[in-house]
Amino acid sequence: MHEVCIHPCELTRQVLSPLESAREADNLTGCRVLIVGMPNVGKSTLLNALRHVGANKKKAAATGGQPGVTRKIATSVKVCQDPLIYLIDSPGTSYFRIKAQ
Repeated sequence: MHEVCIHPCELTRQVLSPLESAREADNLTGCRVLIVGMPNVGKSTLLNALRHVGANKKKAAATGGQPGVTRKIATSVKVCQDPLIYLIDSPGTSYFRIKAQ
């Protein structure tokens, strides 16, 4: 496996670049993006990093080494002013397979 290291600022630019259309979409309310993923993979850490780089603000979401720090969908957090982008953190989701009987 080939490991690739990306500077956090570059990662932020890559994540936010597809959202540039938010500038044209709605200047007043901006764009809202829900962060969804498996438990304890860094969703809240990603939100905090994007907020730090995009809005130059301190962390907004609590993080920890154990799963379950984020227990419910929170209010939106501004991560960029131009274009206006808000992220919404969510608790981890799991994939369940139910066999038909």
